[in-house]
Amino acid sequence: MTDREFMDGYNRIGGLDGQFRIGRTNRLIMYAVQSRTRAEVGVERSGPAYGWLLRHSGRNLSYSFGTASTDPDFRALSGS
Repeated sequence: MTDREFMDGYNRIGGLDGQFRIGRTNRLIMYAVQSRTRAEVGVERSGPAYGWLLRHSGRNLSYSFGTASTDPDFRALSGS
């Protein structure tokens, strides 16, 4: 969770992430976050971002596949 407030606006983000071992050679990595933002002029936006990756790391073969999605209204302003 993170929170940034400035004048009459704010940016709040909360979420979960994790990495899980599945057997000896597979890992599942995932995250899901939600942001809520109000600009100084009063415009409010809210949106999610999420993704996952399945990784196989064997002795002779390694590969991974996954997907990610970010809503157009998701904002991460804590570092700005």
